[in-house]
Amino acid sequence: MRDSAADTTGRLTCESLVVAVVEALATARDVDPLDLPPLHDYVDVDALSTLFRTPAGTDRGNGWVTFPVERHEVRVSDDGSVAVSPLDAGADDSATYN
Repeated sequence: MRDSAADTTGRLTCESLVVAVVEALATARDVDPLDLPPLHDYVDVDALSTLFRTPAGTDRGNGWVTFPVERHEVRVSDDGSVAVSPLDAGADDSATYN
């Protein structure tokens, strides 16, 4: 399943990025997003949003950031995609949002 963390102009917004991360985690864990622990327990949400904020008329650089959330690794890329992979190599619950 794919979704976009970018708004209609292609820019990442703080809210859309956080929503994309939470939705990807919920999908990977097969739970309701409201049943997840607060994201700010695992990452500084403001710092994450600042890293990927793009003023109008500017290009995003190339980059990504990863951080663990319980049994999963979350990867947020500069293009707005969010991928969630299990930290346990034997598990198969993963989700990617773009």
